[in-house]
Formats: sequence, structure tokens, C-alpha cells
Amino acid sequence: MKAATFFSFLSVSILTLTSLSTVHAQIGKSKRTDLHLNLNVDKINGAEMIESLASRRSEFNKTSSKSGFSLSQMPKAEYIFDHSNTVNFTFDGLDFSICNNKVIAIKGFQLSDEVLSQITEKLVYLDKAQFLFSEKANYALLNGESNAAELKTIERRFFSSLKILTTTLKDISSITRKNDNSALVAANLAKLPMPNIDMPENTSNTQSLVQRTK
Repeated sequence: MKAATFFSFLSVSILTLTSLSTVHAQIGKSKRTDLHLNLNVDKINGAEMIESLASRRSEFNKTSSKSGFSLSQMPKAEYIFDHSNTVNFTFDGLDFSICNNKVIAIKGFQLSDEVLSQITEKLVYLDKAQFLFSEKANYALLNGESNAAELKTIERRFFSSLKILTTTLKDISSITRKNDNSALVAANLAKLPMPNIDMPENTSNTQSLVQRTK
């Protein structure tokens, strides 16, 4: 009788321990999964990032004009849309899903690949322009190859690229806010003109600057 009671108690204990281990493993797995997702979902406030790029360059210019430029303070050229993983880029209440320099979706709208490609072309063009103008300005300062007037022209085009990018994003937001019909939104988005700004040359000199400042 005692032996039967002992074995019964032992079986219940083993079953209980096994169940607790299973629950613990599931909880651990859930935590790891959540952590993994949090680490791989990037959210970018578009307006804040564009403003940050402009203000850093503006502040650097003010400091440099007073006491000369410092290499450590030189604003690094940065891409806005060049991400290998999918990011959520928000601007004026609109959510863009972007991956590998492509707009793959706009939340709330069913847009064809062709329309998304047209949006991508405009945004990425301006992003590349602001990046190259920023890099070109840094290179000119480092190597003393531009006079003050030329440097101001480069920087003016950098700021202009960011301004046109902001305007383009606002246009996209305005079009989507005014229409609930995805087909009409797609038609109006397709009518947006290409940005009117000359792309700077991506020379081997600026390529080497990227390597030296990393």
C-alpha cells in the first residue's frame, strides 16, 4: 500500500515538474521572440530625421565660421532610406514600409508595384542627392579644393535637396489624405513630377572620403 502511494506521488511529481518545465520553456521562447522582433523593427520619424540632417550641417557651418572646422564635428553624410531591413518611416501621419531603398507599402492603401516604384524613384533620388552633396561639401573642406562661393553652392544644394524631399513627402501625404479610393490615390501619385535638382557626381574622391571617415 505504501509502495503504491509512493509511486503514485512520484508520478504526480514528475508530471508536475514536466509541465512546469514546458511552461517555462514556452515563456522563455515567447520572451526571446518578442525581444527579437523589437530589435529588428526600426521606426523612423521622417520629419525629425530630415530636420536633424539640416540642423547638424547648419550648426557645423556656424561653428566653423567662428573657430574653423573640426574633423570630429563634421556632420557625416547619411542616407535616409537605405536600410537592409524593413523600416517604418513615418511622415505627417503617413506610414511607409521601406526595405533595401524601396517603398514596399504605404499603410492603408492598396498600391501597385508600379506606383510604389514611381514613389521610390522620387524619394530615393532626393535621398541620394542630399547624401552626395553632404559628402561633397565634407570632401571640399578636408582637401581645400573649393573656394567659399563653391562651397556655399554645394551646401545650398544639400539644403535644397532636403527641402524638396520634405515637399514631395507632403505632396504624397496630401494626396492620400484627400482620397479614400486607392485607385484614385495611385493615379494622382503617378502624376507627381520628378524632382528638379541636378545630381552631383559620385567621384572616386568622395568614395575615398567615405572610407576615411568611417
